Formats: sequence, structure tokens, C-alpha cells
Amino acid sequence: QLSIGVAQFDSDRTLSFCNQPFQRVFALPGAYHLDPPSFDRFLDTARDAGRLPETRDFPAWRRELGEWFVAGAAHEDAWTLSDGTHLRIVAQPMPDGGLVLIAEDRTESLALSATRDTLLRTRAATFDSLFESLAVFAPDGRLQLWNRRFGTIWGVPETFLDEHPRIDAVLERVAPRLARPGQRTAIGEAVRAATLDRQQKGGQVLMSDGRTLEFAGVPLPDGNGLLTVLDVTDSK
Repeated sequence: QLSIGVAQFDSDRTLSFCNQPFQRVFALPGAYHLDPPSFDRFLDTARDAGRLPETRDFPAWRRELGEWFVAGAAHEDAWTLSDGTHLRIVAQPMPDGGLVLIAEDRTESLALSATRDTLLRTRAATFDSLFESLAVFAPDGRLQLWNRRFGTIWGVPETFLDEHPRIDAVLERVAPRLARPGQRTAIGEAVRAATLDRQQKGGQVLMSDGRTLEFAGVPLPDGNGLLTVLDVTDSK
């Protein structure tokens, strides 16, 4: 019932057991138990089926893998096959001289991770290209994402934002720059309304340097809240 491939080689380095996911990963014949292959023959079969990484000196590489049987600890490796499959390999030597070999197909998870990273980079680049100052807060109030203008408009250093502070800590840094420190409550309420109440709420604050900032908290589909801030001093 496992999705991870598992195989066991005995002290004679002969394949004594493997589950169906292991057979699929390495394209082993279904009747392997009728003529159990040795570890070397297993590698030869997998190589012929294109289920091993391409190596310049296969016999030398095969001998290196044979050292797994006598290693003092488990060995972990990452294999990339010619068809783009990414395998996580774990070789665990056994006290009786055998070896347990685990193969996890991580192709899909790595592809999803790469897609997620691309989306995050795209979203960050989009944020930075906008005129507004933007920040995304999680339901617990922690800062998740922001653009360059967000730190600039509030006079908050990037090093502080890189710590992913909560909204209370951000407002603590912003409060001295407000003409009326009590205005910080309105900003916090906008973030709370967007993340917890799932409602849009906004307002304006007057900065000590004479600027007027208009802000709004907007709920996002993923449960986070977007705080958008715009300098409307010139328009006023």
C-alpha cells in the first residue's frame, strides 16, 4: 500500500523482496521472484530500461553502489533519470549484511515546488512594479509578502521586514511617524478585518511629515489579507 518503492537484498546481495512501486520505478519484471537478480544484475536491468542516472563509467559507479552493503550508516542520494524523473534514494545496510533500498519518486513534488517558486517570484515582481505600497499578512498577523514601496512609504528598513514581523510590531515602528499615534489602531483594524473578518476596511492617516496616506485592508482568497497604502498628499 506504500507509494514509496522498497526492496530488500539479503546477505548474498540477492533481491529477496520488493514492492510494486519499486518494480514500477525500476521497470523490473513481475516474475522477478522466480529468478531473483543479484544487486549488480538489478542495476544492469534498470540501466537497460533507462531507469538509472547516466554515468560515464558505469562499472565503477556500480562498484561504488555495492559499498552500500558494508557502509556503517544509511546513504542518501538524488538520482535524475533521462526522462526527467527525480528519485530520492535511501540505502540502509542491515546487521546481517543485507541492504534495504528505498526509492521515492519526487518528480511531481519538485515540479509543484518549482511552479510555486515561479508563482511567488512572479507575484513579488508584480508587487514591486505597482505604484501602491502593498503587504500581505497571514491570519495570525505575520507579514508574508511586501513590495519595496511598503517599507519606503512607512520609513521601515528592509532588514526589519525580512524578519516577517507581526502587524503589531510593524505598527510599533510606524507609530512615531504618525501625526496622531492613535491612528495606528485604524491600520491594525483594517488588517484584522481583512484576515479574520474577511471584510474590506480602510481609512486615512496623517504622517508627521505632512503626508496623507490612504490605506485599505482587502481579504484574499487564500485566507491572507492585503494591506494597500497610497500617498494621496498631492491629490488632496
